[in-house]
Amino acid sequence: MRAQGSLTEIEANDRELVRNWRAAMSREALEEKRNARSEAARERWQLLKLVSRIGIQLKHRNIVDGTWQTDEQAHVVRK
Repeated sequence: MRAQGSLTEIEANDRELVRNWRAAMSREALEEKRNARSEAARERWQLLKLVSRIGIQLKHRNIVDGTWQTDEQAHVVRK
């Protein structure tokens, strides 16, 4: 243990320790931001894959039972 006491006492007695601690906290905050961005991107891709899979399953099911089909212009055509 390098220092003990309140933050005010440690700031008064060991400024280098406080600088190092703040730098470490800044690095940690930066790393958390990077992780949050990559997590958001991963969640968007997962959502896109899920929606695509559901759309393909729905299209396949509806083509099989003949309820609807899509033409090349992506308009719904009912039989």
